[in-house]
Amino acid sequence: MATDTTARAVELLQEAISLLSNGTPPKPTERVKPDQDQTELIELKGIVDYPLYREAKGYPLFTFNIGLERIDGRRQWHKCQCWRDTAVWAFQNVLKDDEVVVFGQWKPNEWVDKDTGEVRRNQVFNIVYFGGDKPSE
Repeated sequence: MATDTTARAVELLQEAISLLSNGTPPKPTERVKPDQDQTELIELKGIVDYPLYREAKGYPLFTFNIGLERIDGRRQWHKCQCWRDTAVWAFQNVLKDDEVVVFGQWKPNEWVDKDTGEVRRNQVFNIVYFGGDKPSE
């Protein structure tokens, strides 16, 4: 993995040097894996419940349920998660019963239940950023 990272860093430096030396933009390179989902970000607005901060796989993870208001006035609850810097920011700023706006994508999960052997499925909303803290482009 370190070799891939080093090779990518060298490639980026060569592109930057090329651009600086002759003003000609480098050839476009494929930056997204072909099997990677390229859908637009979805916006959700709702109330936070059960916020939890922990580490998973060595990275900060912040999870919570978001209550989306339905037309009939009741709430529909969905699981949300964010990782790394976004998780740390959320841990420091997001509390139970806060109203939040989040942007992200739905991620399907599938696993085999250890007790029954049945295949289980659900969806988690992977947060890219919270409303108002969108990274500059």
